[in-house]
Amino acid sequence: MTGGALSPVYIEFNGTAAVEGFTAAHTGGQLSTEVAAGETSTVYFAVAHWDGSTAKPTFYWESGGKYFSDQSGNVGTEAELEESDKPQYSVFYRGENDAEIVLFGEKKDKECFFLLEKSENTDSCTETEVDPAEKLLIDGD
Repeated sequence: MTGGALSPVYIEFNGTAAVEGFTAAHTGGQLSTEVAAGETSTVYFAVAHWDGSTAKPTFYWESGGKYFSDQSGNVGTEAELEESDKPQYSVFYRGENDAEIVLFGEKKDKECFFLLEKSENTDSCTETEVDPAEKLLIDGD
């Protein structure tokens, strides 16, 4: 399921089944950027590798099933990643200085949003798991 399909679902129930610190704005769609090259342009989607611990994710760009590093700041200019290094989470939100990050992907056999909040004065993050399907069942609509 794509982020575009998930966002309206979460926005619909968010008003009655809110998760503290997690809002509909966090699910507005997968982050992307468009890069023009002559008369054509390519859209790159933000993706991340995250080991699920309290560590900060590593960010990458994806376009057409190909993945590229996000280290240089020039989208799509770096070498394609090897198959084993492909990121597994879509990036929906990155706050200022990555104080808040929202990822979407599969963990423990279910797809969820993950709200990562940077701990003060450290590089570690706290994780809040948000399962849209469970919230819909709780809401009763």
